[in-house]
Amino acid sequence: MTGGNVFRGSGGPALQGKYFFADLNGSLWSLRHDGEVTTDFVEHGTEFIPAGLTIVSFGEDGAGELYIVDHGGSIYKIVDTSNPEITSASGGGLYEAGDRITLSVEITGTQGSVVYEWFKDGSPVPVADGGHISGAGTGAITLDPAEETDSGVYVLEATDESKQTVAGPPIALTVVAEGALPALGLAGLGAAMGIIAYLFMERRSRQAA
Repeated sequence: MTGGNVFRGSGGPALQGKYFFADLNGSLWSLRHDGEVTTDFVEHGTEFIPAGLTIVSFGEDGAGELYIVDHGGSIYKIVDTSNPEITSASGGGLYEAGDRITLSVEITGTQGSVVYEWFKDGSPVPVADGGHISGAGTGAITLDPAEETDSGVYVLEATDESKQTVAGPPIALTVVAEGALPALGLAGLGAAMGIIAYLFMERRSRQAA
């Protein structure tokens, strides 16, 4: 086992205060310890260093940046370059009142814990759990049973421990009266979705002005 150092650099806010250590086989780990409890234990693999190293030491410069020393003489700086990214969004479309609807996104590249907030129709106030709404603080919000007033455009914003925020694509949702879906048809669907998109863009434009 190769003793390590506590990260105090600026190369990754989510890494602040983590203790990094390794072994001669090239494995790299980090954890947090508050004097009593150990948390956030992570095996990093090749996240910061290439495979096949023989890690013999750690080093720290005057700015608190952390370095890893290989037996062959190579030195690697620990820099967290991961960025949150929304990879998919689903759940929008046309539904009837009473349906169970889940709007969800997939996000990658986050650092540490993530705060999720759903916004509807450009409102600065996030959607909150309550009544028929659940999961508003996660990557998947559920409306059950859906109501006509749930119609609108939903956007998820996710902020991780590094304070990086990423916004997902707009998810347009139309909820019509129970039994009205067969009569609405494709033409009505297109018109409804167009109106929702227009209202969303108008709301965003007024907020930006």
